[in-house]
Amino acid sequence: VDEGLVNLSDPLSRYLPDYPRADEVNIEMLTNMRSGICNYSELEEFAAKIGTDPTASWLPEELIAMTEGQPYYFTPGTGFHYSNTNTIIAGEIIEMVTGNSLESEIDKRIIDSLGLENTSYLNGGTEIPGYHPKAYYTGEYDPDFIECSEWLDCSWAGAAGSMVSNLFELRTYVQSLVDGYFLSDELQRDRLRGNEIQGSDKKYGMGIFSYDSFYGHNGGYPGFTSLMMHSSERNCTVIIWYNCQLEETSPTMLLPEVARI
Repeated sequence: VDEGLVNLSDPLSRYLPDYPRADEVNIEMLTNMRSGICNYSELEEFAAKIGTDPTASWLPEELIAMTEGQPYYFTPGTGFHYSNTNTIIAGEIIEMVTGNSLESEIDKRIIDSLGLENTSYLNGGTEIPGYHPKAYYTGEYDPDFIECSEWLDCSWAGAAGSMVSNLFELRTYVQSLVDGYFLSDELQRDRLRGNEIQGSDKKYGMGIFSYDSFYGHNGGYPGFTSLMMHSSERNCTVIIWYNCQLEETSPTMLLPEVARI
């Protein structure tokens, strides 16, 4: 946006003209999760494919296509629903406007710029590079479920989460993210200006959420859950990471307790 390659007000139809109701969605709605577009990873069709063929490789176009026949959650711009499809589409737009792969843009703009040595974007495959922990559960506690750190081909997550890092480099990244390292002052202010989330004590901006004076994001992948938050006001960074994915126990649940310390 700062480089003039894309505008937050650009309609989705400029980039995906055949996507249903694309003229009602703009780029900003993709980033702040107010597009109403269906989340492919919540579809039974997706769950069935993952369950029967966990090592299947996915193309972004396939993930997007799964949602084309699905109803919108709400009229674009009128509500909030976290959808990985938004981020997959944003990744495709990045490649369209830069002429480069998403991986190369992430390397240039984030990984290399911050000097991160243990962080990478993975295009596909099941292998996690280097030493890594084991991973357990995919929503519910099941002692008989397989250890799943390298169970799925990570292409299913794509731009929505196919990255690996460690605690120390997440700290570097979230501090830079919140303190405005990547964006102009004006765009950073716009990014952090979050919208209320109905039924929640948090706000969601453009690819970032806030609680109290903390800004950052959480993440989930079968067997893993994480939270990275930074408060410039308090000069405090919090990284919480679990090697399990349980719906009733997530790192984000600890945020109110941490913020009171």
